Amino acid sequence: RESQFYNITLPSGRVVSPSKGTSWRYTQERFDELVADRRIDFGKGNKMPRLKRFMAEVEPGLVPNTWWEGESVGTADSAKRHLKSLFPNLIPFETPKPEELASRIIQIATNPGDLVVDVYGGSGTTAAVAHKMNRQWLMCEKIERTFYEFTLPRLEMVVKGDDPGGITQKTNWLGGGDFIM
Repeated sequence: RESQFYNITLPSGRVVSPSKGTSWRYTQERFDELVADRRIDFGKGNKMPRLKRFMAEVEPGLVPNTWWEGESVGTADSAKRHLKSLFPNLIPFETPKPEELASRIIQIATNPGDLVVDVYGGSGTTAAVAHKMNRQWLMCEKIERTFYEFTLPRLEMVVKGDDPGGITQKTNWLGGGDFIM
């Protein structure tokens, strides 16, 4: 809706607007109400705004007993920046997963050589990380356009060693291996 396109001035004074191809989740009026209610988090003053949610508002279920800070496992914003660096002419996913997060999960759950399966391949983050961490991987993506615009080109870059972002430096990934379509 038109009312979801507006600029936001962060506490640091920096002015931000929605990313290309997206809009803010809330109208400006609702956003201002959330700010007044201290429900919007700006990180250390210069981060994109995030809605604070409280446990009482979240549906019951398994509650994680460990909290991983964005500084150590990345954020959707850092994952978007990585995708934009790989595909500067495409609009990235709204909520891509950072390679650092996938790396942490794969490190905990697998050993080198194990098989990692991702049935919702998306931009290929899990397969890219598994490959860089010397794991076998199997993935699929339902949306053909997503596969040909993001998944396949990204995995080709990883195999060739042309993906300098994410966990590449941490794993000393130079490229290698192959994949079968």
